[in-house]
Amino acid sequence: MIRSRPIRILTAVSAALILSACGASRPQASRPALQPLTLWLDYTPWGAHVPLYVAQSRGYFRRQGLQVAIRVPANLSDPLKLVAHDPHALGIGYMSDVVTAESQGLPVESVAALVQHHLNCIMTLRSSGITSPRQLAGKSIGAAETPADNVILNTVFKHAHVLGKVRRVNVSFDYVPALLHHTVDAIEGGYQVWERVQIEQQGQHVNVIQLQKWGVPDEYELVLLANRTAISHDPSELRRFMTALRMGVRFAVGHPRRAVRIFVHDNPGYAGTRKQALVSRSWHLLIPFVQPPGTPFGRQSAARWAALGGWMYRNHLVSKRVPVRALFTGRFDT
Repeated sequence: MIRSRPIRILTAVSAALILSACGASRPQASRPALQPLTLWLDYTPWGAHVPLYVAQSRGYFRRQGLQVAIRVPANLSDPLKLVAHDPHALGIGYMSDVVTAESQGLPVESVAALVQHHLNCIMTLRSSGITSPRQLAGKSIGAAETPADNVILNTVFKHAHVLGKVRRVNVSFDYVPALLHHTVDAIEGGYQVWERVQIEQQGQHVNVIQLQKWGVPDEYELVLLANRTAISHDPSELRRFMTALRMGVRFAVGHPRRAVRIFVHDNPGYAGTRKQALVSRSWHLLIPFVQPPGTPFGRQSAARWAALGGWMYRNHLVSKRVPVRALFTGRFDT
């Protein structure tokens, strides 16, 4: 028993000498290094990001040779600016931001629609009985009152023939307490897949009024932003990213409970029954927006971009018309 250890060592050394003599001791070719890529979220992690964390945690990005770092921006406008100055960064942003960026000469395009329709909407408490903007005449609505919010409300109220008849209240982004505490009769700016769930968790039911039914162009609520240089000169990186992301979406759609658990594991701020239920309910509501029947994930249309660009120009949100071909690319569609 005592001699067995040196015998094994001797055997190992002898084998090494034999392999060396045969030239087998040369270092084997190392695996290619993963290509670093930064992904800037649109906001702090929330339900719409579930497929991203699935792709990260299940190794889909790594299988595509990518080392993806998911980052949270300090401000909502940061992802677009960061992508504009870094060909190895991607961002999640909004269609309107892409139109504005192009009007200002920033080299950013959308490479995929992450959410196929408006999530923003007008919400009222079901107990109010308000299901139409027409019923807001003489009542109040809370919004962040950004330039875009003002144009949205002008468009909706003009179509509803109540322009100038609804009192507007700046609630910043505190939509949920403003509605629950009856500070206002309605809110605009909250998401029907997030703030709606937060309100429902407080025991209230919500009426959702879709903006696109009242004159506002339908939007891809979230889009994937890329630097134009990367799109033109390094498309392989984007193509591999999209391959991994599609895998994340397929898993999250097919296994929503497991996907939410992955998300919560990577974002422990959502640990706990109530917070995890928020993410779970949000993701279930998001699935038909992310993957509508008959629409491949990520697909975009020139008509949707043209409609939004024209609406923004007519309402003075941008100072000039921008060519649709400069706003998005379909080269990474399946």
